[in-house]
Amino acid sequence: MAAVHSADVADVAPELLRVLVQQTRETVSLGVLSGDEMVFIGRERGPQSVSVNAELGARRPLHATSVGKAYLCGLAPRERADLLRTLTLTPYTPQTLTTTETLEADLAEAHSRGWAEEHGEFDLASACCGAPIFDHTGRVVAAISVAGLKDRVEPAMNRLGPLAVATADAISRRLGHNPAPTGAEHSR
Repeated sequence: MAAVHSADVADVAPELLRVLVQQTRETVSLGVLSGDEMVFIGRERGPQSVSVNAELGARRPLHATSVGKAYLCGLAPRERADLLRTLTLTPYTPQTLTTTETLEADLAEAHSRGWAEEHGEFDLASACCGAPIFDHTGRVVAAISVAGLKDRVEPAMNRLGPLAVATADAISRRLGHNPAPTGAEHSR
């Protein structure tokens, strides 16, 4: 148990991210919260000739990306509400969710679907799906996303989303997360 408790998401995720790239053929990213943004700490580029690209250390907004929305979905309801009150919902594209009400509705849909989605909200040409990662205490510590060109990813969301969830769950288990027998998470 001591090894599980000291496990770091950046140490346990890379192998599983590579598998997810093989399954999806799209770019896969691992992000953690830094202030009110997600920062990419892991990235595996897909084999497509045209793909989504961002460098390690790149920052992304919580409200306009699947990795950010997945993280928000993983928070306990009160914690999420507190964080949402502090966010500036900057419009990056005409698709960006710029009101708390629309963002909360999107997060509710993500919870019911099982994964977060982004449809041209940060970059008009891309689409992504993401899922939260939990540690041994059940606290969200990171999120992953599968990203690619909008024309390629949007029609495949119902296939890619469950793959992202399965990978996030596997990473969470490596961190010692053991979900309640009812399957209840904070939200997803």
